[in-house]
Amino acid sequence: MEDEGTTIEGVNFWGSPVSPDLLGMAFGKDRELGMEEHWNLIPSTTDVLITHTPPMGILDVSRTGRSLGCAYLRNKLEEIQPRVHVFGHIHSSYGQLKLGKTHFINATSVGSNARRMNTPMSREV
Repeated sequence: MEDEGTTIEGVNFWGSPVSPDLLGMAFGKDRELGMEEHWNLIPSTTDVLITHTPPMGILDVSRTGRSLGCAYLRNKLEEIQPRVHVFGHIHSSYGQLKLGKTHFINATSVGSNARRMNTPMSREV
């Protein structure tokens, strides 16, 4: 899903492949130029959000200990409070976390070398 949504059995999904700072790579955007406007595309009725990048401070810590998530995405999530937000990108922060109404899932399963590094997870919503 490239900045679009769909509804399946009454559940509203929205997806975006955009990631801050991956300039020169597919779907990379400058962290400070247009990211807030980009995340404002997410409808307020979204139940399940699927993004490549995590929100700032949520399952986003790199191997070097840096928080690499997007603050603008975090602000939008606090506003819309989807039931589930699934993302990846930060391989070292694989896992799940429930904050408020949202269940966050960093589902990173494949490493940079294209080998499986984590067991795929599943959860009924």
